Amino acid sequence: TLGKHEGVLAIGQTAEQLNAAYTNYNFAVDTGDFTISENQTGALSVSAGNVVKTYDGSAYGVEAKASLEGATVKYWNEETEAYDLDESPAFTDW
Repeated sequence: TLGKHEGVLAIGQTAEQLNAAYTNYNFAVDTGDFTISENQTGALSVSAGNVVKTYDGSAYGVEAKASLEGATVKYWNEETEAYDLDESPAFTDW
C-alpha cells in the first residue's frame, strides 16, 4: 500500500538472489534509507498502437514502447499468469 512504512523492510537476500527471483528488476543491495514512490509525475508510461488488419489467418501482436530509454517492457503470459514474456503474444482471433 502507498504511504510511509518505517522499519518494515529487511532484505534477507543477496542481490544475486533477488535478480534471479525478479528478472524484471536489477538489484543492488546497500544499507540505507530509501523511498519507493508512486509514478505521480508520469515520467514512465507504456503505449502500444492498435493493430488493424484484414483477417488473413496470420497471428498478430502489438509492440509496446516505454517512454523512458532503457526501460524493459514485459508482456502478460496467460499460461504463467505473470508479466514474463519478452515479446507480445500473437493471436489469430481477437
